[in-house]
Amino acid sequence: MPATTSRALRAGALWLASFLSSSAAAQGLFHGDFERALRQESIVLESEAVELTWREGLAVTEVRQRLANRTRREAEHELLFPLPEGAAISGFELRVNGTVLPGEVLGAGEARAIYERIVRTRRDPGLLEWVGRGLLRARVFPVPALGRVEVSFRYSQVLPVIGDFRAYSFPLSGRFHGSHAPQSWSLQVKLEVNGGVVALHSPTHEIAVQRRSPERVEASVEVGGDLLERDLLLYASERRTELDFALLAHRPSTGEGTVALFFTPGESRSSADRPKDVVCVLDISGSMAGEKLAQAKTALAACVAALRPIDRFALIAFHGEVIPVTAGLRPAIEDEKERARRSLSALRAAGATNLCGGLEAALALAEQGVERSFHLMLLSDGLPTVGAKEPREILARAALAQRRSVRCFVFGVGDDVDTLLLDRLAEESRGTRQYLRPGEDLNLAVSRIAERIAEPVLSDLELSVVGAELSGLMPARLPDLFRGSTLAVFGRTSGSGPIVVRLRGRGGRGAQEFAWAAELPACEERGAELAAQWASKRIGVLLDEMRWSGPHAELRQEIERLGREHGLVTPFTSLLALEERDRLALSRGVRAERRSRPATEGDEFTLGTVRAPATPSHPRSPQIPAGPATPAGPMSGSGAAAVERSLRSKALREGAIGERLGEGELGRELRSVAGRRFFLVGGVWIEEGFRTEERAQVQRLEFGSAEYFAHLCRDELAARFAALGTRVLFRSGDGYVEIVDGGG
Repeated sequence: MPATTSRALRAGALWLASFLSSSAAAQGLFHGDFERALRQESIVLESEAVELTWREGLAVTEVRQRLANRTRREAEHELLFPLPEGAAISGFELRVNGTVLPGEVLGAGEARAIYERIVRTRRDPGLLEWVGRGLLRARVFPVPALGRVEVSFRYSQVLPVIGDFRAYSFPLSGRFHGSHAPQSWSLQVKLEVNGGVVALHSPTHEIAVQRRSPERVEASVEVGGDLLERDLLLYASERRTELDFALLAHRPSTGEGTVALFFTPGESRSSADRPKDVVCVLDISGSMAGEKLAQAKTALAACVAALRPIDRFALIAFHGEVIPVTAGLRPAIEDEKERARRSLSALRAAGATNLCGGLEAALALAEQGVERSFHLMLLSDGLPTVGAKEPREILARAALAQRRSVRCFVFGVGDDVDTLLLDRLAEESRGTRQYLRPGEDLNLAVSRIAERIAEPVLSDLELSVVGAELSGLMPARLPDLFRGSTLAVFGRTSGSGPIVVRLRGRGGRGAQEFAWAAELPACEERGAELAAQWASKRIGVLLDEMRWSGPHAELRQEIERLGREHGLVTPFTSLLALEERDRLALSRGVRAERRSRPATEGDEFTLGTVRAPATPSHPRSPQIPAGPATPAGPMSGSGAAAVERSLRSKALREGAIGERLGEGELGRELRSVAGRRFFLVGGVWIEEGFRTEERAQVQRLEFGSAEYFAHLCRDELAARFAALGTRVLFRSGDGYVEIVDGGG
């Protein structure tokens, strides 16, 4: 059929559909799936805001939606909302522009029939992800022509307990499949527990947490794009002791499990007997002139102002020479603070950069107070130009790994900094690193660190577990524990049964030890995201090591393995994904069309002197020779690309779940489902690993047929794979299943 004729017929069909829909809407006579599908297309979900009120074990969720009618006639909207799995719904109320409307809560059996009917008529397999859940259903009419309505509904549920946590889930996955995602989506959480809240953790999304009191915590989440394809999970644990412990575990029926251990100081725990020394080292070389130095002065003055009288502080500046701003360590009393503020104000930028000299002058003060915690804050915007310049020499002089009491917090301002040196200073001292790009607020960054280290509780932490072997602990070098913070440690285990967790450290009363009894489950299918979170942390550590030591084959292979096993983007699994897609295309007799994009320096992961060729067929990716590798030396540590690499690995190490395969540059051709990867080849989603010689083992099912739904009922994973689309090929049992689209 000629393209012009096809377009004309389609336009005529759309006009007729619009006319029928308009007439039906005017009479309120909507019947059947065809008219319902037409009406749904005219309605757009502009925004969704969720408020969660969580008290003890009961959660009340209120969802507010803003719907817009894009047409010039009234329309009806059928609200369908999948209830969280296992939710015990105790109440439901629907309001449209403030008016209460009737709605119904359907059980999983009735809901399944509705899901399957809509899947057939709308050809929307994304709804298969809802199968097995209950359903909220209501009719919203009218939605004014070219107008909007505000819809809200509320439901409550008793939350299940997983390990030491209560678990909350909000359905996102599959809800926006086949339609426009909302322009904005947000969640506000108010959590209250009478005994106090220990930790609020999400393994799926980044949350901002504010502790209002020992018993009340608030949090917020704002997401979009690919993060709307993951159900949002929250875990909260209750306070019990002065140093609380909570355990969260995932253990599949086969293979290793993942354990997350959380340690939180009680709000009542006194840290007044744990004094600290804070030494601020400020770069005042010529490149710091202007706004950067002004912000740095303000930030350090605020840091000193927040210290307690039992604390001590010192200020050291450096350019070509080292300038003691204070006469050694000073007590943090008001007169000394004011004197330091005036001295800071008088500093002027000029000259070269003697970073090693400033660092050594600060570390010399650490010997004066070994019983105190010692925090060094280093601010610089440039590379060393005077004194020791090589990172390894500077690190050797600092010998931070041997100084148990020193914690180094580094702030790199701009892109002309040596990220390898600054990162290593922070790593070897169990501190942290921050990099401020042009336009970012240095004062805010310093204030956050100063607030975090305000009240130290335990330092030099050592963790041991008796009763089960934990491997790959992340972080391997535990940071200090501060009041108001939570330490999360992730590890892998193949054991189960009772365990004893011991945490040792140095506090205000000397050496202290705490112990807790816990239980590792033999099987716990919930919490699968913990494995991806552990893998992200591990990948971040390995990427840092590769930046420092060069492209060792062992590091590359471990990063590649973790990326493939957990479906995470790394500099290596992205390239392998391209190659695997090409192989699958050949196995099906299809020519894969590769997308390309301009490569930028920030995207390039350069390993030593080995660079990936920038070709039209592949985005830039690392090319490391197979077999034993000879270290090519560390990567370049300065420049915008180096800062970006450091920020990425830092985000992974600090708990952000890595970018999933299928959510990055290959997002349109690659998806990861239940830890298995699928490539879009010739319009078919094909599972990784399929071989040409396995074609004889393929069972074909027509999309939407009775056999199709019967198979998905028997195999829960098959339903998740089938949600990819109307044409999917995946492994099921001992063979493969191919869903074929018989409906055109």
